[in-house]
Amino acid sequence: MIRKRILLSEVIDAQHERCSNWATSLRQALGEVGMALSLRWDDLREIDLAKLKSLLAERTLARWAGLHVCPRTCPSEGATRVKYAQWFARPEGDTRKGYIALNLGLKRTRMMLRFRMGAMYSLPIYNRDIPERQERVCQCCDSGALGDERHVLLECRALQSVRDRYAHLFTSPRTVKLFM
Repeated sequence: MIRKRILLSEVIDAQHERCSNWATSLRQALGEVGMALSLRWDDLREIDLAKLKSLLAERTLARWAGLHVCPRTCPSEGATRVKYAQWFARPEGDTRKGYIALNLGLKRTRMMLRFRMGAMYSLPIYNRDIPERQERVCQCCDSGALGDERHVLLECRALQSVRDRYAHLFTSPRTVKLFM
């Protein structure tokens, strides 16, 4: 009974424009995904969780729909999302252990996660001083290639000795997605 009184009190408060509590936040969040919620103390209804899950799934898919196919040729805006979708997202049904389970140690695990999340700001691709993305070339080799994660991981001639040393990590064909 006490919980119901607290709930009703919060809902009544949320009806006022200047009030900000969990009930107003809930109403606003549900409205953003297209699910209207009436906050009337005399007419409280349960949230349809199946409908909410469906709306959230549609919203998520819409964010990824229509993305450019290749991170190397897409415009700067949206490049991070394209890179993640094409290179770093785990393939559906992937049963390999995650990086945490590999027992790499804290420092190496952080580096791997930063790489995977596209947060390796030392790579030329993240150099914002060079405005055109296509001009952010690798500084380690003289190939003139775009200095992105794929180049550093699979292509850079200056890093070939490292790839040779850890050849067991690279499958054939060599792709970022298979490596990750």
